[in-house]
Amino acid sequence: MEKRGLSSIVSVVLIVLIAIAAIAIVWSFFGKNITQSGQKAFKSDEEIILSQSRFSIVAETLNIDANDNISFVLKRVSGNGNVTGVYIILTSKGEQTAMVKKEIFFGVGEAKWIQIGGTEYSLLDVASIGVFPFFGSDNGEIVSPAVTGELKDLNLNSSSGNPPAGPCAGKNEGDNCTGGYCIGGICQNETMLGYVPINSCPGTSGWVSGKTYKLVSDINMSLTCSSNCFDIKNSSVVLDGQNHLVDGKNRPCTLFGSVGFNNIYLKNIRLFNTSYAGVVLFYSENSSLVNVTVSYTSQSGIAISGSNNTLIDNARASYCLQSGIFINGPAQNITLKNSVLTNITGGGGASIYLYGLKDFNLINTSVTRSLGSYAISMTSVNFTMLRDNTLCRGTTSIDWYCGDTNNNLSASTNNVFNRSSSDCGTIPGKIAAC
Repeated sequence: MEKRGLSSIVSVVLIVLIAIAAIAIVWSFFGKNITQSGQKAFKSDEEIILSQSRFSIVAETLNIDANDNISFVLKRVSGNGNVTGVYIILTSKGEQTAMVKKEIFFGVGEAKWIQIGGTEYSLLDVASIGVFPFFGSDNGEIVSPAVTGELKDLNLNSSSGNPPAGPCAGKNEGDNCTGGYCIGGICQNETMLGYVPINSCPGTSGWVSGKTYKLVSDINMSLTCSSNCFDIKNSSVVLDGQNHLVDGKNRPCTLFGSVGFNNIYLKNIRLFNTSYAGVVLFYSENSSLVNVTVSYTSQSGIAISGSNNTLIDNARASYCLQSGIFINGPAQNITLKNSVLTNITGGGGASIYLYGLKDFNLINTSVTRSLGSYAISMTSVNFTMLRDNTLCRGTTSIDWYCGDTNNNLSASTNNVFNRSSSDCGTIPGKIAAC
């Protein structure tokens, strides 16, 4: 059925202070939970849990655009049990209905961003919205609310057919608004979002232990920089770049750095064009770099020193004037896997430079088209596993002076390289041009 534009949508929301009563459920299903005394029947535990659950739609977040896409923030106010999803019931002026199911976990006090695409329903003149939660394993039935909410006019549509200007009008994604941040044109706080948005270089300020920070836009650094773009000064911090790009404009700043803090997790970010290193992680414990891309650095792409229990997974390094990945000890339990290094100048002598490491693992990593002396240089490195790697550079792929012959060569298989120069033994693998 053809839908009308924004100007014909009735701007009314049914805010359901919800619960679900257990009508339309076969008696035998709840028989074990329901008892009778004479003519008196009691609610089952599940019925009580459902009837206590309350939700509300955050009125100022509701928006219906010209393509009939509906969005709003839904908050669970109270109740027991695990809400694992909601039914959204849309009702037209002609009392026709459409149902959209969203499988989203709601804890008490949590607010979630709900989005319904215009193609997910087909109604004329949407007049109200109802929200009905379900618990645990859903059996697909729609059950009636124990408490009905009143209709509330939110004045969504102005005479021009557009929503009225809100606190985020004219602001960029991630900008501050009263009590929160502008995300998707809506002012939302950290509780609603579940993270702290970032849209510029914060330097050393604002890092709080236990919080997750997400980059919500690309960043072009200023002409000068007094510190690293991201300089994390606390432990137990997650920074998710959401695959955004940070362009250092060839300024003398490390794009990401943390020195002396533990449990640092950097992921999904692209770091580009700095006259220093892309990533610096020094004297850290139990930290991870996952899906990090670094290119065009005057120093090493990724530089790690004195950091135990470090994971580098799915890293990409290219056009680094020194090593693509530099790991310096003393450190133990280091894993580098699923990574690709290309076009590394290797001013430090190698695309991957390792020194003073114990229990090092190199897995499914490739070095190609690099200009340094070696694909990988290992000095005083004790490894537990080298497997499924392609290491190519000129006439010598591996420069290996271990100083510790206690290496697990039996777990080192399926490697491809040009030639190994070593005083520690022969690394199993295929010698081939690559």
